[in-house]
Amino acid sequence: MNKTRLSLKAIFMATMMLCVSVAAFAQQRPQFDPLARLKQALQSANAPALTTAQEDQLKALIQQAREAHPGEPDPALKAAHDALEAAIFAGDQAAANTQAGIIAGLTTAMTNNRLKGHATFTIQALAVIKSNQAQLDALVQKIGSSGVVELMGSLVGGGRPGGFGGPCGP
Repeated sequence: MNKTRLSLKAIFMATMMLCVSVAAFAQQRPQFDPLARLKQALQSANAPALTTAQEDQLKALIQQAREAHPGEPDPALKAAHDALEAAIFAGDQAAANTQAGIIAGLTTAMTNNRLKGHATFTIQALAVIKSNQAQLDALVQKIGSSGVVELMGSLVGGGRPGGFGGPCGP
């Protein structure tokens, strides 16, 4: 009985130590910094670092942009895809063509909205950098104006809109 009690105590203590170790490890994990690429680019270009105000403005813009585009698929698009699959399975070419047209229209509208949103975000984020001409000049000198536009647009995630890995790409 004593041995069993000691074994249970040992198992309990080992479990507690494991829990404490996992909790300590989880707290040590660094937070993701959405501005890391921009900060690195500024440093690489020998430009002044972002001010706290700039960081706060950019993080707020990033948050707004992410909230504006929900991650869930559009229910109308999903319904159209389901109807297309059903039409194909039934061998109904006319219904499949109709659903393909609906999917194309919905996809076009969604892409248009995403591109407009991406442009709005990039223009606003670029305005934050333009508030410090030395930062903008150094970045343009190092990566060119199109590189600056891509860098600022990438802060919200992904690459060039419509391109591979972008918010509208594959």
